[in-house]
Amino acid sequence: MKIGIDISLLQGPHRLRGIGSVLINFINNIPDDYKKKHEFIFYTDGDENKAKKNVSKLLKTEGLKYQIIIFGKKPIEHNTKIKKNNKITSSLKRFFLAFPGIRLLVNLKVIFKIFKITVFIYKIRFNRPRLAETDFFIQFDPDGVIPRSTFVVYFIQDIIPYVVEWDYLWNYQTTSNKGYGIFRALNNQINRWMYLKKFALKAKLSNQIFVNSETTKVDVINNLKIKENKIKMIHLGINHYENSNILKKQSIKAYKHTSWGYIKNRETLKLKDPYILYVGGADSRRKIEDLISCFNILRARGERIKLVLVGDTMQGPNNISNDKVRASLLNSSYLKDIIFLGFAKEDELNWLYRNALCFVFPSKYEGFGIPILEAMSYGIQVICYRNDATLEVGQSLPIYVENVLDMEEKIKPLINSAKENKIKIVQKNINYSKNYSWSLTSKNILQNLEEKYEQYIEK
Repeated sequence: MKIGIDISLLQGPHRLRGIGSVLINFINNIPDDYKKKHEFIFYTDGDENKAKKNVSKLLKTEGLKYQIIIFGKKPIEHNTKIKKNNKITSSLKRFFLAFPGIRLLVNLKVIFKIFKITVFIYKIRFNRPRLAETDFFIQFDPDGVIPRSTFVVYFIQDIIPYVVEWDYLWNYQTTSNKGYGIFRALNNQINRWMYLKKFALKAKLSNQIFVNSETTKVDVINNLKIKENKIKMIHLGINHYENSNILKKQSIKAYKHTSWGYIKNRETLKLKDPYILYVGGADSRRKIEDLISCFNILRARGERIKLVLVGDTMQGPNNISNDKVRASLLNSSYLKDIIFLGFAKEDELNWLYRNALCFVFPSKYEGFGIPILEAMSYGIQVICYRNDATLEVGQSLPIYVENVLDMEEKIKPLINSAKENKIKIVQKNINYSKNYSWSLTSKNILQNLEEKYEQYIEK
């Protein structure tokens, strides 16, 4: 079989997080027997030399039969603003606003938004390249194109911004309740509709939908109105580092407070002070402010611990756009004991997980929950909020908490254990995490395509 994959997102900022990480791990863990049986075509946009450089840098292509093809047309970027003549727009706006009573009807923002919707739908439906050279095409990028003339699999990781409305895509009512005017409310409602329409149209144009969990499957069925028989659930995987050395010290770049702000310097983290670890973003649904409150309580009660925050935005309080998290950090009396690492390299993450007191993931909603499984694979205790995804992925193994005080109560016994220079290794977590691997994810995806291929041959 010839299997096409859109790798355009490897040229953007998402290549090392989220969907980019899923794409890279899928390709890098294709089993050897599937490498021998199939040929892969990597489609991308933009510069061919840059694409080849990213492939050689990010993808493990040894033994893989592949070629790189540039799309006939650059994939649509739906978030790109249409250019407009500012002088003409300003003149027209002044003209229309001169007439009382018609301001609402002819407001240029509304007219422009309607035009943008028309272009948005047109590009998804009709600006589609023909890929006659492939048997299957896999699209991981929610903003990527859905081509013609081939069997298309659309992998939906989640639709969290739509489901968790209050934290992301506000509807008309929420915007109004927050005190904004009618035009802001209308604009937000349209953006929310466009977000869902993007997924719905692309799902409709695709031949099959892959989702990463039962939680996401339910969201897709309920919100996109996709029939269940068109959806296939394939769990994501994690990387395992069973043979890695457990180091006593590790030189790690951390963001330290200076008179110039937070600057990245090298420092050696020591095990004499146990630390709570968090890895992830600062989205509102991930209640990091609860974790900070819990940490403040533990420190106020005399516990000598640190809090280590890892993630792209974790470069100091002022780099975090989430108002609640930033305020919680700046108001903490123990800010000097909160370590900001920003993006951590693979070997650094390996050490951090292995030596952490516990991993806390206070997320109210997830599509899958890879960080939970990653932490479990190192045998450390996971503490998290209870939601559909954490229950599906972690089952009964994590310690589920309901609030800040509950979190503090569950962490304290772990600190007492660490005082005896003994961080408890939870072997059952390690054993369970072995059920999830990227090689299994890759195998399940390709196995599903082979089954579809055999069905079409029989017909």
